[in-house]
Amino acid sequence: MRLALFTIAGALMALMVLYARADILSHVMDVISTSAPDTEATHAIRFTATTDIPASGHISIDLPLSFTVPASFDYTDVDLQVSSDGGTTFVDRDLASVADATNDGVTVTSATSTDIDLELNSSSGISAGDVVQILLGTNATFGNVGTDDIVNPLDPGSYRVGFVTTDSSGTEIDHGSTIDVVILPVTLQAAIPIVAPVRSNGLPSGLIAANNFNIELSLETDILAHCRYATSTGVLYEDMTNDFNPDFGTTFWVNTTGYQNDTTYTFYVRCVAFASGFANDDDYPITFTLKPTPISNTSATSTGEITNGPTGNLGNGGAGDFPNGSDVLYLSSVTFIGTSIPGSTITGLQDGIKTETTQAKADGTFSLVIDKLERGAYGFELYTQDGRALTSSLYGTTLSVAQGTDNAVTGITIPPTIQLSADNVSPGDSESVSGGAPPNAIVQVSVAPQLGSTTQAAIKTYTASSSQNGDWSVKLDTSSLSKGVYTVQATAAISTSTKSSPSKHVTFSIGGVTNASCGTPDMNSDGKVNLIDFSIFLLSWQSTDAKADFNCDGAVNLGDFSIMLFNWTG
Repeated sequence: MRLALFTIAGALMALMVLYARADILSHVMDVISTSAPDTEATHAIRFTATTDIPASGHISIDLPLSFTVPASFDYTDVDLQVSSDGGTTFVDRDLASVADATNDGVTVTSATSTDIDLELNSSSGISAGDVVQILLGTNATFGNVGTDDIVNPLDPGSYRVGFVTTDSSGTEIDHGSTIDVVILPVTLQAAIPIVAPVRSNGLPSGLIAANNFNIELSLETDILAHCRYATSTGVLYEDMTNDFNPDFGTTFWVNTTGYQNDTTYTFYVRCVAFASGFANDDDYPITFTLKPTPISNTSATSTGEITNGPTGNLGNGGAGDFPNGSDVLYLSSVTFIGTSIPGSTITGLQDGIKTETTQAKADGTFSLVIDKLERGAYGFELYTQDGRALTSSLYGTTLSVAQGTDNAVTGITIPPTIQLSADNVSPGDSESVSGGAPPNAIVQVSVAPQLGSTTQAAIKTYTASSSQNGDWSVKLDTSSLSKGVYTVQATAAISTSTKSSPSKHVTFSIGGVTNASCGTPDMNSDGKVNLIDFSIFLLSWQSTDAKADFNCDGAVNLGDFSIMLFNWTG
């Protein structure tokens, strides 16, 4: 028992250290232009800062000495960009050989390894969560034009590249690493095809409504790329001056203005592959026509302006009346398909806001559509309400939706609803758990003691089958349970591979022990127990805060931490 507590305590202390010191850079990568040994290569480095890098702080890139950095390699061979919107839009930082009030400084030193150090200027740092992009070599195209590349190691193998951020005194803030792989080139009998991005889903297209003077152009590619456009045909990619957003991606967009009704417009798009650098040698046209100015059925002003023009749809993919035009003409939809309690009401949330409802069929299947979505990332959540007015916990997912697409999320199993027959019982008294689930499902019920209010007991599990209409119930053996407070949850499985997430948790007490003042592991009441709740929980560690005292023993300690782990949903 003592060993188990020490083990849990050690795990908790480790988690608390990670919580207190966020020192790992995230999404670290270094893309080299070629993996051939003893060959010049460019490096495209990207990572997300976990902690603020202050003004006059440093970003150090640690290359093994196996990489050869030319003696003439300097700040002109480096570009540094920062994005505060997750990597969509990057802003250049000015570089020089020595840092000052406006320029970041670049120095290169070699000892046991080669260190390329970027010292931030004394006026502006980099914020936590910003995406940092560093280009080394002749691909330094965002600001500087590089003349020197770094030479790959002579021997094939895996080479670790390290990254460290420090403050002005050299104290480490964050660190991370990635692996560069050097391999021998493969000789093929046949010619190696040049792979350029395949472009698709160019929008707008066809005939669109009049009076749309602000229009978003968009398209998609099959590989990571960057895209540009021209207003005349036959322009090489490198000669095009109009860029799509983002700098690199697979879904691209740009807002354009200055359109006239009854006019056809064509934009010619070419893209370049991020990995290979190959650009399209042909045009991908995006062509559309604005309808003529509509004839008004009402009077006009003295200047001829229509005061009450017609309303209606914007055309293919449009959505509603936009008097001044809409950047995004082609809207998208997401269809959620799954199984729940027969006849129950399914509610869909979009970024936490109720949007649509539907009713499950007699066999429990449902289909819920959320439409009229502009391009972007969304958080979606679903829950059900059964005939007893019980609501389930949330099913959640996050999607990045492209313009003009119909998306589907299938195989959803909504968590069961749950209720207790009594909140307080005496040992041996009848206590049952019931609720609703998909029809003919296997419902597993877990009963866990809230440690600290009584001696520890084993977690007990019960199994039931839901009926054709989704009803299920389990009778608990309270005679085998000690006095105390217990937490109950349920999951539903409709096959060996299809299982719901846990239901809401309910609590009951045996022997008159009250749980009225106990907190719950779902500390932010979002239907999940995850890192957000753990962060809130740590703020109350070793206090008497009732909201974090899950077992009602008057203290926030290992017993409460164990209860949070049991209820963890992620």
